[in-house]
Amino acid sequence: MPIIDKKVIETYFKANPNALKYYNTPPTFLDLLKQLFNRVLATGDYIRTINKVIKSCIDPELLTADAL
Repeated sequence: MPIIDKKVIETYFKANPNALKYYNTPPTFLDLLKQLFNRVLATGDYIRTINKVIKSCIDPELLTADAL
């Protein structure tokens, strides 16, 4: 569960009063999310732009052959 500074969350709920119903409420599918992401931690260490991801997944020779 994300943890945030109390002043930040109070400011958020003051600006978004309709969101108060979600305060201290876990996500609907929390059990499923725990199963899917067991021991997975997003740290941002491996962030890549979409262009780099596409380039890393495409074989240039196949792309050239397909274009011909």
